[in-house]
Amino acid sequence: MTDRTVAVITDSSSGLDPRTAAHFGVCVVPVRVITEAGTSADGTISVDDVVRQLKAGAEIRTLEPQVLALLTAFKDCEAYGASHVVAVMAGTSLSEAVVAAESAAGASPVPVSVVDSGSSSMSLGLAALAAGAVSLEGGDPMGVVRAARAAADSAVLAFTVSSLRHIRRSRRMPQLVEAFGRPKNAKPVVRSTRNSQVDVERARDMTVARRAVIEIVERAAHRMERPVVAIGLGAGGPSSEGLLPRVDAPLLVASPPPSLLINTGPDVFNAAVAEMPAEFFTLHAQLDDALANAEGSLALTA
Repeated sequence: MTDRTVAVITDSSSGLDPRTAAHFGVCVVPVRVITEAGTSADGTISVDDVVRQLKAGAEIRTLEPQVLALLTAFKDCEAYGASHVVAVMAGTSLSEAVVAAESAAGASPVPVSVVDSGSSSMSLGLAALAAGAVSLEGGDPMGVVRAARAAADSAVLAFTVSSLRHIRRSRRMPQLVEAFGRPKNAKPVVRSTRNSQVDVERARDMTVARRAVIEIVERAAHRMERPVVAIGLGAGGPSSEGLLPRVDAPLLVASPPPSLLINTGPDVFNAAVAEMPAEFFTLHAQLDDALANAEGSLALTA
């Protein structure tokens, strides 16, 4: 591994566990969670508390990372020797994170390239990991930017929820709400690519819907040369229902961050796949078992 001069930053809507993000050279800046009690950083409020508030009908929402928090992260990168920062952020159709990063970049002590991932959740996470891997393997700023954009361009995200109530409230995916309508008892199965190009199907129950999510990701993975798959564990986890994808690819498993639950619903089940750079697989092979199996971390398996 060569000396690193390019730092990579993303926001917490990516769902990346800090330890795994660090292994792939990614700094995670939290989005803000706004509740009746005040403003918290994503991750400092527990998932259980978020679920309780959502079920109680409390007013709870998210905002992009603070400009000051991003600027502090940029300055920290410079202090640790970075000569350039690549910020891989949630898509502009879903968040103001890109705008915040661009605002912070104006005061950064080092140049900052802001990448609009066109997505969020695990699609964003995969794009950030791609950028981090290329950076750690000695990539220059443009090479790191290209890695993030290539992963984001190739990414397919699929998810389901029992109801669109929380998505309607968040107003983040109006095209999904319009396309699905209000059918009785049906569950939405959503396929999304970069820039929120959305296809939505209907399933009769959540078990069928979750299986459809996995099938969407499996089909996309089989068309890729170097796929990596990410799964967001819902209540009970997909493995208990035989819902792990059947693909010859690394599998990343994580619990959705509080911010994602707020904007989609407490029972969201999501999965993503992206074409990843060779550098990712080099670093993946170097993961030791202690990190891969650490409780609460993003687990990676071959």
